Amino acid sequence: MRIETKLCIKCGEIKDIPQRHKHSTNICKDCQNEASRRYQKEEAIREGRRVGLMGRLPYPLEGKWSYPSQKFNSIRKNLDKFIKREDWIKQMKSNLEETFNNKEVMDWINAHNGGDNKVKTQRHIQKDFPNTKNMTWDEWEAGGWGDEVDS
Repeated sequence: MRIETKLCIKCGEIKDIPQRHKHSTNICKDCQNEASRRYQKEEAIREGRRVGLMGRLPYPLEGKWSYPSQKFNSIRKNLDKFIKREDWIKQMKSNLEETFNNKEVMDWINAHNGGDNKVKTQRHIQKDFPNTKNMTWDEWEAGGWGDEVDS
């Protein structure tokens, strides 16, 4: 990959611009990233998937938490205290029930993963081959597969 020092047409600064293709570009990586971020945000808002500052729904805070990761940090600290697996399972079940019963959190989860359970398409080709197990040579020839080369 060659790097050329050029004037960026977006920001107007002279920068080292990596040239990944045969043709050259005169837009720096920072401006490309900014344009991509802006486009992704506008598309998400236009489709109605997300709203808010970064084009995403903010995580719902539940009164005593001042920032989103504070809740998860406290859960992690509680789980670190448990030694027995049974205690750990009880705590996880209660956290799961709490999540399922909280409508705001479930709406946030559905907004971030699409909400629909997507079915994976089968990638392998299914072919119906005849069963040749325990087939005699006469049955093999009757099927049209026996040649002089095979005998």
